[in-house]
Amino acid sequence: MESLSMQLQPFFEWLLRTTLQASLLICFIFLFQAVLRNKLGARWHYCLWLLLLIRMAMPWAPQSRVSVFNLIPQSLPQRQTEYIQQDVGDDTVSSDAASPSTAESTPVSTTGVAQDTSKAITVAPEIGKEAGSQLKPLFSKAADILPLVWLTGALALAVYVCASNFNLLRIVKRERPLTDQKILDLLEDCKAEMGIRIILGVVATDKVKSPALFGFIRPRLLLPAGMLETLSPKELRHVFLHELAHLKRHDIYIGWLMSLLQVLHWFNPLIWLAFYRLRADRELACDALVLARTQSGESKDYGRTIVSLLERFSRSQRLPAMAGILETKTQLKRRITMIARFKKNSYQWSPWAIVLIIILACISLPDAKHTKASGISAAKPSPATKLTGPTYRLVLDEQITGKHVGMCDFSPSGDRIVFQSPDNLYITDQATTIIRPLLDDLGAWERVGRPCWSPDGRLIAYSLTKGPPPDSDAKIVSAIFVISPDGGAPRQIGPDVTKRFIFSVFWTPDGQHLTYRTNECIRTLTLDGNEVRFIPRKDLSYVSGPDGRGYSPNGRWLVFSRDKENGSGTDLCIFPVTGGTARRLTHLPEYSNSPTWAPDGHTLYFVSGRDTLNIWKLSMDPETGLAKGEPQQVTFFKDTIVLAPQVLGDGSRIAFGMYKRNTSIQVADSSSPQEARSLVSCGMYSPELSPDGQTVYYVNDTPGEEGIYAVPRQGGAPRRLTESLPAEGRLMYFPRFDLSGDGRTLAYSTKLGNEHALFTVPASGGEPRLLARITTKWSVVPQWSPDGSQLAYADGHDLNVIAAAGGKPRKLAHMDHSWEPSSVRWSPDGKFIAAFGMSKPRLNAVFVVPSSGGELRQLTSDVEEKERLEWHPDGRRLTYLVSRLDSETHQAYLDGREPTLLVNAPDVWDYVGKWAPDGRRFFFVGFDVSSKDSGVYVYDESSSKTTLVSDPVQHVGVPSWSRDGKTMAWWETRTTSRQTWIMEDFLPTAKADGQ
Repeated sequence: MESLSMQLQPFFEWLLRTTLQASLLICFIFLFQAVLRNKLGARWHYCLWLLLLIRMAMPWAPQSRVSVFNLIPQSLPQRQTEYIQQDVGDDTVSSDAASPSTAESTPVSTTGVAQDTSKAITVAPEIGKEAGSQLKPLFSKAADILPLVWLTGALALAVYVCASNFNLLRIVKRERPLTDQKILDLLEDCKAEMGIRIILGVVATDKVKSPALFGFIRPRLLLPAGMLETLSPKELRHVFLHELAHLKRHDIYIGWLMSLLQVLHWFNPLIWLAFYRLRADRELACDALVLARTQSGESKDYGRTIVSLLERFSRSQRLPAMAGILETKTQLKRRITMIARFKKNSYQWSPWAIVLIIILACISLPDAKHTKASGISAAKPSPATKLTGPTYRLVLDEQITGKHVGMCDFSPSGDRIVFQSPDNLYITDQATTIIRPLLDDLGAWERVGRPCWSPDGRLIAYSLTKGPPPDSDAKIVSAIFVISPDGGAPRQIGPDVTKRFIFSVFWTPDGQHLTYRTNECIRTLTLDGNEVRFIPRKDLSYVSGPDGRGYSPNGRWLVFSRDKENGSGTDLCIFPVTGGTARRLTHLPEYSNSPTWAPDGHTLYFVSGRDTLNIWKLSMDPETGLAKGEPQQVTFFKDTIVLAPQVLGDGSRIAFGMYKRNTSIQVADSSSPQEARSLVSCGMYSPELSPDGQTVYYVNDTPGEEGIYAVPRQGGAPRRLTESLPAEGRLMYFPRFDLSGDGRTLAYSTKLGNEHALFTVPASGGEPRLLARITTKWSVVPQWSPDGSQLAYADGHDLNVIAAAGGKPRKLAHMDHSWEPSSVRWSPDGKFIAAFGMSKPRLNAVFVVPSSGGELRQLTSDVEEKERLEWHPDGRRLTYLVSRLDSETHQAYLDGREPTLLVNAPDVWDYVGKWAPDGRRFFFVGFDVSSKDSGVYVYDESSSKTTLVSDPVQHVGVPSWSRDGKTMAWWETRTTSRQTWIMEDFLPTAKADGQ
């Protein structure tokens, strides 16, 4: 039930915001109607209510400064729940820095991100000084229960409405329509008088108490049994005219919309009152339309008919598919008064009334104007404050220390620093007058992890990593240690962690527990090594944190980063350490991570961005764990990666690491890839080479310049081929588009409005051509058939093929969970299509199906996550990566043989790869565990040797080749060394008197 509550949370938040806006608009409509009671005709009173229905039915609205909803405070609760997702990938990259002199004063414009689903998490009793005594805040409990309460009420009301309509429809279908020619002739005369040509049946039944129009597609006029004998022809004519007025004004459709909105907003009594008034005004508007079409002296007779009907018949049950002539008797006085005072011109168009409706529409249909850029606040100071900085001070870099500076941590007072090198921890003061090693000897351990100072400054925690014993099946061993900053023997906390790398270690606020993360769990230990909390991988779907200093100062909350559902980055989430629901705090584009709290717990700092990372802040309520407002950007560096911010002392200083990064296309002869040259800056996505090797196609994701580009191999000005970014999502190391075998056409998917679509564009330039719309929310990467006549792509559950000329897609295979949209690969001979099919989240298998249609075959198990599927040039086998810390490249065989190991370099973490056209060499991305550098490696199948063929850099991509295999291209990212800075004077200060 808790999981369902989390899934409902985003919609429930929109519903609460909409019901609040509707309530305010209802008050305005009541005010307008009260002030202009006798100056607005019945038609225009009713039109005011249509604005309410339009506003309530709008899922989104543009922002405007004149919107009446600017009266609603923008800091309303925005409790957005998400679920903690599975941990995959590396630790935060630790290369280094640029000068803050590049800081800019202009905020970065960013956009919001759609919400995800949610999942409940249960953890052990709270760790910290208040362990066992903390209870969930009452507000948080209520927020968890309210969506379920709403859903129960909405379902009950929806079932009642639908059942009532279905029951009446079933009865009406059994009744035979009237065949009395006199009655039908009278009806036809009335239809001609009202200008209606729709066929309308008349049914007499004892299931209604008063005349009513019923039906959605084929409406019928229902008359109570005995009415035809009771009413005179003149009275019956008035009844027909009134019901035909409902038909002409489409009141049945509006009634259904009202019922849907009432089901959604059943908890709001003001909306019930508004819809009651709307129905009453609807009857008055219908009366006015009838009187406008009849003779001037007929209004008194029409009024007598209404009174007579109320005396002899009662109001029928109110249903959305029914529009009657009688509402409640309390509305009789208003109707008779309107009928008596009716003037022929009162139903005509009134310029004055139209102007009034337009004014009300302008202030009620748009949303409130938010003081932020594209949905994110721009960190502007209020008029009562001023900024006195910020100022920056360089503390550490390789020139200052004389040695490599990795991740560092400041003591709680901020006067001392411990920093990491590959083989030791070093401690120094801020002036770096003395730098001394903290560890005398690593012993059997080989690498030092990120250090973290305890809250009282008495201990430093860190991790150590080493290779396994010879008889172990593990690939790596890690452990947690603590040591005094003044020296002494380190002490191991807890047992060795086998097969898993420890990504981060941090303290609980009371300093009595250590929490660490691997890619399979989060554990919390006492200093005696006893485990007090364990959150397994199954409850951590897509989690990439905790990192930084996730615990709030009061010990109630833990903040972590987790992947967005569409794979485009990470968000910050928060959950109570006593257990409960994880809620999303941020919805910035791309990546948000490394949270750190200010000492008072009222501000959370973190970094956000992609190719450029900056510090942001978010105001928090430490009691409820809810964000107050939107994130605000604090630093505005360009081309710079900011890492691991830490609030120092009283919160007036922030320390952080930083480095610069540049990503570029590399082109080389495949016989000498070490002699590659940089061609152009690009995004971190695989390029494509033209068949002759003379043109490189690549993706640029720079804001404002997004798209696919082409650049000559020999250099020159790039040509922009598309105006949009292809295949949005986290596809680092993977292609985002595909070039046809003849090199003439590119295929890709991109956003088209609120959905995705498949396009082709000429490689020489021209207008993109829409091939098909994508039904899934994911972007897909299509692939050309070898002859260029078709494209294959995965669309959610279906594996499709579509002709290059367009037309209806042909479904080849169905997968119960989904297909991975970037994994579709056509065999070299064009006879088969392979892809990863997902039997469950994060677990997949290799499947293959004949391209002409036929049996879908599974070539591998689905017990592990796999990445980067590629065919061998002989078309008889496929390579893929088994994704884990000790990753391995495996091969699956078309003939159904058991998969085999291809590459498992002992000192290199091998990642995704691709065969060269000669079929002898497998090129892959490798990560050197000791140096933390990446490079392009080649595995020679004939010699079983693995060789580094590119310069070691921070990140590198998988190569692509020309058709003859003589030219290759890839991307690589180079970085400067890390620097550590302290930022001061960044907090707003009150203006002095007189300023």
